Amino acid sequence: MVGSDEVWKIAFRKRFKGLVRMQADPLAPAFPNVFWPDTGVSARKMTYAATCGVKTDWARLPRRVTRRIAEILDDFAAIGVRDERTRAFVEALAPAALDKVTWTPDPTIIEDLSGLADRAALRARLEGLGVDFTRPRVLVITGRQPPYDRAMQALRDQGFQLTALSDANPYADVDLTRTGFDPLEWAALASQFDLVISERMHGSIFTLRNGTPLICVDGRVRAMGWATKNEELMSRMGLADRYVSAKDPEAEEKLLALCTDPLSLPWDRAAVAAKFEEYGAIGRGYLDRNLPTS
Repeated sequence: MVGSDEVWKIAFRKRFKGLVRMQADPLAPAFPNVFWPDTGVSARKMTYAATCGVKTDWARLPRRVTRRIAEILDDFAAIGVRDERTRAFVEALAPAALDKVTWTPDPTIIEDLSGLADRAALRARLEGLGVDFTRPRVLVITGRQPPYDRAMQALRDQGFQLTALSDANPYADVDLTRTGFDPLEWAALASQFDLVISERMHGSIFTLRNGTPLICVDGRVRAMGWATKNEELMSRMGLADRYVSAKDPEAEEKLLALCTDPLSLPWDRAAVAAKFEEYGAIGRGYLDRNLPTS
């Protein structure tokens, strides 16, 4: 089993004035690697929610690499991909393997971890860290981007307390970026806030799992014309109107509008929950069909 996440990213960097391309990106292990099992491995091979990420430009990969990728992809029994960009990657390099491809949601969509933490203890801990439960609260999981500035200030002007998580934010009243939370606490954090603004995909998923209103922001750019992971997530969840790309010329105004009296905006928890049920069934069905039964 290969996956999930960006296990198939391949990045070449130009060196020596562009004469040589080398795999020297520390965040993209050199191909081939453990995520590309050799065709000599006799075990049945499959992937779940694998993605090539944004760094992989398959149109510019060396021919020797694309040939090897095709051989390996053809050898998989089933290919579960997390996004349409990775489906296109398979189609471009191994078209014969395309009929093995299924869209499979991130594992955090098929398994609900949000209710496993002690929420009373989590609230008490947050209070001790400065979170004020007498005020409306926003959890901010993004660093500073100029298009976000007016919206962040508007939230403060409306009396919201801003708490930063994962990425330092100059508008935050409470900084939890250096505070450790175990995975189950992290999965439940959004339940303790009235609104979450997240640039992180998993932060967005856990927010939705907790039933907390979400505004998903995005500092990434589209790669080869394909939607970013945040953009695709919000589209699939039926929440495209709550997505703002920092690269959009109208990003500042869009985010400011969403952050002006944000708790009055419609939020259909039942519709979000139904999407989790729908996509959870897709993911579990894929695993049931392709994993050994004994």
